[in-house]
Amino acid sequence: MNYLFKQLRRENSLTQAELASALGVHQTAVSQWECGHTFPDTATLARLSDFYNVSTDILMGRPSMGEYIELPPEQAVPGEHFAMLARGNSMQPRIFDGDTVIVRRQSEVRHGEIAVLKIRNEELTIKKVVKRGRQQLFYPLNEAYEPIVFTDEQIRTLPVTILGKVVELRAKL
Repeated sequence: MNYLFKQLRRENSLTQAELASALGVHQTAVSQWECGHTFPDTATLARLSDFYNVSTDILMGRPSMGEYIELPPEQAVPGEHFAMLARGNSMQPRIFDGDTVIVRRQSEVRHGEIAVLKIRNEELTIKKVVKRGRQQLFYPLNEAYEPIVFTDEQIRTLPVTILGKVVELRAKL
């Protein structure tokens, strides 16, 4: 969820200090949330919810009542699958901003599969995986974006972690 705190702040063009001031907390508290070291207390979570006009459920990583996602029994085994809202347009025309992807947790994917990646232990992204020798390329489907390229060493040291394979897409009409 730490990525969500940073994403919301950046989408609103705020610095950590500006957000902290608006919420009545210290800037280090915002930094700690974004790094995943701490989590806002209940009162601060409510202020964040009001400030960004999102539900506390979303801030806590749970879908809100209007976004409840029911998984089929074969995907409902705890810990094996998770749902994630796509943000941005790098995966268009297949995955759009606000679509829900269902992801099977696995640390490796095959060449050509779509994966959810965590980069530098903070940024989550959805990309198509292309393996070339000692490099892995993570391609957006939108041709306006460049692929992200990492060597095997960079994948270990940054780190770049594959959280799972996208197995289903749910879009709102």
